[in-house]
Amino acid sequence: MDERIHNLTDHNDLLVATNNINVVNTLIGCEKIKILVATGTVRDDGAITGETAVQFVSQFMIDYALIGVSAIDANGSLLDFDAHEVQVAQAIIRNSRKVIVVADAVKFQRRAPIRIATINDLNCFVTDIKPPATFIKRCNEAEVEVIVTDHKKQGFTKKDSQKIKNN
Repeated sequence: MDERIHNLTDHNDLLVATNNINVVNTLIGCEKIKILVATGTVRDDGAITGETAVQFVSQFMIDYALIGVSAIDANGSLLDFDAHEVQVAQAIIRNSRKVIVVADAVKFQRRAPIRIATINDLNCFVTDIKPPATFIKRCNEAEVEVIVTDHKKQGFTKKDSQKIKNN
């Protein structure tokens, strides 16, 4: 997700509220971006979790939430391994106008035990290769936009993507 976050550096007057140290490190020094950081327990991967992180997120009405997941189940569940991270992600979803999940193709092959949300909770799903047909069908039924980026390039622009409908 870091390269997607890096593309935010081109925006002006952006307020970024995050629970991830890696996002802060990517955006720090961008004069036109104001960064607000959650407090809580910092994991090895840079995620900030815990009740104070949930309270931090709950203060906002977020325009666009970018969420990562650890696994995607065939039934459309979006999953993670860490219950504390799931609580933060669920708070982000509850307090967002548009929810965008960014996940690479590997997530369709992994299993994780804790449900963050389902496809029905999303507005957009961004990935690097075309998802399985059953997943695309579920997204279409839930009116979730599916975007496949050019997985050979670093970063993401509209020019590098294609929207997927049906099969």
